[in-house]
Amino acid sequence: SNEEILCAWSDEAQDKFQSINRELTNYLGINLKVIDKIIKVQETDGKEFDFSDLSDGSVRLISYYILLYQDYLPPLICIEEPEQNFHPAMLKIIASILKSLSQRTQVILTTHSSQLLDCFISDEINSDISVLLLNQKDASGTQVFRLDQLSQEREDFAEWMRDFGVGSAVYNSNLLQELLEPQYA
Repeated sequence: SNEEILCAWSDEAQDKFQSINRELTNYLGINLKVIDKIIKVQETDGKEFDFSDLSDGSVRLISYYILLYQDYLPPLICIEEPEQNFHPAMLKIIASILKSLSQRTQVILTTHSSQLLDCFISDEINSDISVLLLNQKDASGTQVFRLDQLSQEREDFAEWMRDFGVGSAVYNSNLLQELLEPQYA
């Protein structure tokens, strides 16, 4: 569990524990303390509470940081809806963590969040970071499209991604539908 890892790191890997604490202080205004193998959370105003009382989003953020600071990672990490339980303002931080993780192992995520996709700039969508669109038009099955290939087919779609964001291009432009429709003609 997160608590067990953090307790172990507070004893055996203080650099990792302190790195996570710095991140949590910067972004959530909290600090973790270990007292008799129990994690306590301290807010900037000095108020203390149990780790188990943290919000789901805070616990999830700590999980992402624990992954980020692991010495060894599995060859593949899959995360469903990494934006879940986060305020949209936190999504840039989540995307940054995911980008850092992807430099060390393969990361696959699923999302319906245009705000999360907007945290990735169009220049990052290439062979290192791919956005795959799954499209089920009818009973013929699901087709998979690479966003970078679609943007190469239509300059106006690539421009939309650059100007308004990746998520906006996927969810708010009609250009994507125009690109996908010929596949079913």
